[in-house]
Amino acid sequence: NVRLVLTPWLLTGQLGSFTVGYERMLKKNQSMSFGLGHLQMPTIITTPEGNPVKWISNLRNTGFLVTFDYRFYFSRNKYAKPDGLYWAPYFTYHYIDNKARIELVNSDQIYVEEDLQLYANLAMVGVQIGYQFVLGNRWTVDLILLGPGIGYYDFTLLLDADAQITGDENYIQGIYDALTSLFPGSSTLFGEQRLDDSGRIRFGGGAFRYGFQVGYRF
Repeated sequence: NVRLVLTPWLLTGQLGSFTVGYERMLKKNQSMSFGLGHLQMPTIITTPEGNPVKWISNLRNTGFLVTFDYRFYFSRNKYAKPDGLYWAPYFTYHYIDNKARIELVNSDQIYVEEDLQLYANLAMVGVQIGYQFVLGNRWTVDLILLGPGIGYYDFTLLLDADAQITGDENYIQGIYDALTSLFPGSSTLFGEQRLDDSGRIRFGGGAFRYGFQVGYRF
């Protein structure tokens, strides 16, 4: 079963975000599924009022993701597996390398343009529940419906790409908060996390996976 994972494209709105996957039956009701793809951050048009960061343009926007799950299908449905309800332990890894031109506003309302480099590593493990439909005996639609897990998050922010962030601690934290606020659910995920002196933050916490995939079964 070869498939195209549409979730990265739907979440980011970037045509450059895509994942191809492959599922292979190993036993009557068990399969191994993995995916590999290219990842881009969403295009940021503006930031909320009062934030110290204004996004001007992306200079580099790239990354990749790797996914793996081992599926256990329940009772047989109309078609032979892979068809029907399943559960699966999963692992995912995301890497982001984004360089952008931004405008920073400090407490004195002074506007400065800088290059901001963001590196992000996100690893998650968990258990998912999904359902795969077989259409016309060949085409498949795979829905990952519920996928709670545990994640490890590692972010680094650099100004001017080759120099570590320096300056007022609260101001630098404000830059981080402004960036993370652009993503859905970020307040729950990132909470009250704080950057260290080098502009890096690492923490563990809850994670969640869901997905929409279209494939062709050989």
